[in-house]
Amino acid sequence: MRSLILSAAVALTLVACSLEQTSTEPSADPSLSLNSKRSYTVIDLGTFTAADINSRGQVAGGAFVQIGTPDDPREETRAIIWKRGVITDLTGTASLARAINPERVVVGMLGDINTGVRAFQWKGGVTTDLGTVGGTQSDAADINAAGQVVGWSLTTNDQTTHAFLWTRGAMTDLGTLSGGTLSQAWGINDRGEVVGQSTTGGLSITHAFRWTRGVMKDLGTLGGDFSIARAINASGQVVGTSTLTPGQFQFHAFLWKHGTMADLGTLGGPNSDARGINAAGQVVGAAETVDKVSHAVLWQNGALIDLGVIAGGNESSAFSITPAGDVLGEVDGRATLWTRR
Repeated sequence: MRSLILSAAVALTLVACSLEQTSTEPSADPSLSLNSKRSYTVIDLGTFTAADINSRGQVAGGAFVQIGTPDDPREETRAIIWKRGVITDLTGTASLARAINPERVVVGMLGDINTGVRAFQWKGGVTTDLGTVGGTQSDAADINAAGQVVGWSLTTNDQTTHAFLWTRGAMTDLGTLSGGTLSQAWGINDRGEVVGQSTTGGLSITHAFRWTRGVMKDLGTLGGDFSIARAINASGQVVGTSTLTPGQFQFHAFLWKHGTMADLGTLGGPNSDARGINAAGQVVGAAETVDKVSHAVLWQNGALIDLGVIAGGNESSAFSITPAGDVLGEVDGRATLWTRR
């Protein structure tokens, strides 16, 4: 279940001074057969953390870089862009890229758990600290085509964490659901609608939310006491994951639209998680099989499609989907792209 709910922490070990010039030709496995009318070519991008892909096929994520000496070997994660086999180090310091928009603007976090983290934007070679809503740390999770950024920030005196919306240099605290004290934003669409999670009525209950023009709406759950909204498309359709029964930790992916949260099911196992949705309403994420093995999946037109793994692989997950239907994810910790033939 860990691979369904948490982002993988894997990366490519590279020499820091040669990241821009490093080129790795991806390997494709076109033999994978899917339970759908369309087939996909599965491309192994390499051992780095894949987070997001834009409509131009540019991938944002993180890669481990060796920064120590032979006598004092050390490494750190660097925010990167992958394009056609070339990996570009964006910040030259500890960082992680979480999202990229069509204009090649990247957002994520600067720093690490030891030094503290700050939300950042990378645009045209310039890295900008996006600040906080009063506390000492923040982290950016998503960016839309207009450059609006969402994420979380510690509040004044680092008392709690609140979701934020950053627009043209100004960071807005989005608050919480009624009765809540903590919130985080995970996705934003091109209309500026924000989704995420917030506590409500104490720390023990967390619900998915949609924030629109100053109003945070509780999207509810699939019956449990926890849900999280991860992405929203231009039509206002929201995807995420939710527990089914209060006090239990069985999660199912959901699609919320027109005020109703629908259970997207699994591949026969107990858990699933939806991570991305495009304008066509295609949803990607991960679902467990009968053997409780995580597989990347695509939900479309009411059907659940197992994207499988590269030959010899064991587990997979999907994180993001382009307007054309190409899917970004990972297989056994290796960044992977499923492209339509």
